Amino acid sequence: MAEKIINFRNSNGGFHSLDDLYEIPGLTENTIKKFIDRVEVK
Repeated sequence: MAEKIINFRNSNGGFHSLDDLYEIPGLTENTIKKFIDRVEVK
């Protein structure tokens, strides 16, 4: 999962909001809900 996030960030630039996580191919909404409360976008 972390690899998908990093690859997406490297290909598309930094994240602007947590909603950007939903654009990552292969990362489901249920998976994101499990960790989104521990993620911060700066």
